Amino acid sequence: MGLFIGVDGGGTRTVGVVFEDEQVVARYVVGPTNPHLVGESGCLDALRDLFESFRGHAPLETVQAVWLGIAGVHTPADVALVQNITGTLGIADKTRISHDLLLALASAGAEKCGIAVVAGTGSCVFGVNDEGGTCLAGGRGHLLGDEGSGYAVAVDALRAASRFEQDRGPQTSLLSRIVDRLGMSEFDEVVRWTYTVEKSDISSLAPLVFEAAEQGDDVAQAILEDGARQLAALTHDVAVKLGLAEAAPTTVLYGGLFEQGYFDLVRDAIDLLLPEAEVVRPKVEGAVAAARLARDSVAEQIPSVSPPARSVGPPVTEQRNWRSAEIDRLSTREMLDIISIEDRKVAQAVEQVLDSVARAVDVAAEVIGSGGRVFYVGAGTSGRLGMLDAAECPPTFGVSDETVQAILAGGDSAAKVAVEGAEDDAEKGATEIARREVGPGDLVVGISAGGVTPFVRGAVDEARKRGARTVLVACNPAADFPETDILINPVVGPEVITGSTRMKAGTATKMVLNMISTGAMIKLGKVYGNLMVDVQPRSAKLVKRARRILSEITGVDDKEASGLLERADNDLKVAIVMGQLSVDSEEARRILDESRGSLRNALDRGTG
Repeated sequence: MGLFIGVDGGGTRTVGVVFEDEQVVARYVVGPTNPHLVGESGCLDALRDLFESFRGHAPLETVQAVWLGIAGVHTPADVALVQNITGTLGIADKTRISHDLLLALASAGAEKCGIAVVAGTGSCVFGVNDEGGTCLAGGRGHLLGDEGSGYAVAVDALRAASRFEQDRGPQTSLLSRIVDRLGMSEFDEVVRWTYTVEKSDISSLAPLVFEAAEQGDDVAQAILEDGARQLAALTHDVAVKLGLAEAAPTTVLYGGLFEQGYFDLVRDAIDLLLPEAEVVRPKVEGAVAAARLARDSVAEQIPSVSPPARSVGPPVTEQRNWRSAEIDRLSTREMLDIISIEDRKVAQAVEQVLDSVARAVDVAAEVIGSGGRVFYVGAGTSGRLGMLDAAECPPTFGVSDETVQAILAGGDSAAKVAVEGAEDDAEKGATEIARREVGPGDLVVGISAGGVTPFVRGAVDEARKRGARTVLVACNPAADFPETDILINPVVGPEVITGSTRMKAGTATKMVLNMISTGAMIKLGKVYGNLMVDVQPRSAKLVKRARRILSEITGVDDKEASGLLERADNDLKVAIVMGQLSVDSEEARRILDESRGSLRNALDRGTG
């Protein structure tokens, strides 16, 4: 069968195993690897130590696959960070990456449909339904949640001890237990201790609560019962959102806290809210579950990166923005302040996806440079933004109307008047691509703020079937996207007016389309420096601009510039070569042709 490595990386420790023929042949424990807690360097150091330990049992060349389940890895950026680490370690080609919550499900064989209730230092509840939808509740750290976790239990114990010590709460043995455990003589020392310690130090007191409850301490018992009810409430919320509340979902209670007597309390609390749920313990530890996933990934040919799962619920673009919840009660200036604050997020979101935009620019330049076409496909605001960018390319960069085209759901008339239902017709999207005979030499850019518009999906799917390159521009972090070569997904968050994607999502989309078309044209030599040398002087304003550019590059005055343009038949590039190299229009055109239209190359050729 071969060797497989499974890693369960958490915020307190990381466990790794070498797995062969259903047996663990080596197991090692190193420090935490949650990149949000220890940073990229801390994660790298811990994983390096772990794989160095493995070498005696499993030299990397003998390992068939590795599965890393790392706490905190939920977004594409998180996955990319861990990928960088695997590249540094030399294991990228055989490593699959997921968040550690998947391991919790897999530990009970419920990775394809089930709920994991995780309670250790922190807590969260994660579920997946049989359609692949996922939901996460909690898991936002001790300041914002961690309900029912070891940290929360310990904090409640400290508070109960504090109240008793000040004679404003019921008697509890927790006071003496905490003071004794910390080797202190009075509770004031404990108070000072809490000012300087880490989260893990606080949570290390949780076992005292279980000891006290087992020995009849009513306060400790109440703390544990309250924590159990909170975890059960999170579990119920996840089950409802996944459509599992009336089913019998496998619900695994996973984490160190369930090894200390918490299991029965949480199981009973869940049973009150989800009587059909099958509450179970893990069958194997998380690292072993990861090793089995690594083994199965080879047999099932799972992709090299397990991406963040698709969440249920409305897209981010359809969610309510808390900042503008009362915007209708505000003054005009206050209203505009909120819009301005939200708009600042747009440039930051686009900056996060510049690597993907750069790839799209390179593809667009390659396609146009080879005589192919670029098609923007969208509905509503997204489609209109595509039309706007396409319409600006001929006058700005001198390309033909066929080079960059827009396909709008409902046809060109939908640019002025909405055509209801047009965006829901996937077949029509495919038909529009077929009608234009899109092929391998073309690029189709789907534009959909939510990422799931049927018209766009149909067009993109048809383009892929025909061998065209494909890009999707969206603004939703967890949509069920159509398959494309490049995904550009600036997440700008909920709109000021719920669902009005003409606002932040529209602005982000406009920025991205500007970058794609402008970047491609720059690479194709359509500018000289930052001057618009392929401008088509078809209006008085553009004629003046062309003369001004000509004068700036060649040094001639406005009258000479006018004469050069006239002799060049209003072709600015030809006029510039004529003026700069002192050649006639025919020679200037020949030089430009040999330079494939690049003015810079033409001038360098002429002076070289």
